[in-house]
Amino acid sequence: MVTYKIPHASIGSEVGQTNAEYEDDLHPIYWREYPGAWLQFHADNPGVYVWLYQSAMQLRENGHKKWGMKSLIEVLRWQHAMQTTDTMFKINNNHAPYYARYLMDMEPRLEGFFNIRKVK
Repeated sequence: MVTYKIPHASIGSEVGQTNAEYEDDLHPIYWREYPGAWLQFHADNPGVYVWLYQSAMQLRENGHKKWGMKSLIEVLRWQHAMQTTDTMFKINNNHAPYYARYLMDMEPRLEGFFNIRKVK
């Protein structure tokens, strides 16, 4: 079994690390075809993934069975705007389905948490 360390450097601060375990030898980012724009955004903004991961896990732990990724992204935008003076932070709505898939691939406890459709 391979253990993947989920990078935890949140927007503006660092937080603890969490491990996710998988039986596959490939990192989950190779399980699907992600568009280059999402891969670049994900690499340039690791705190976005961390924030989405922590928020989704909190929702799950609070008993929610399903949630919408777009709503999490809207909350992220609002919180970032309220907590910083950074006017440059932007996240494309087109990234939502890829973050939903990646989170469910990375964290087995989130399997099926986000509704997904076939990508066109």
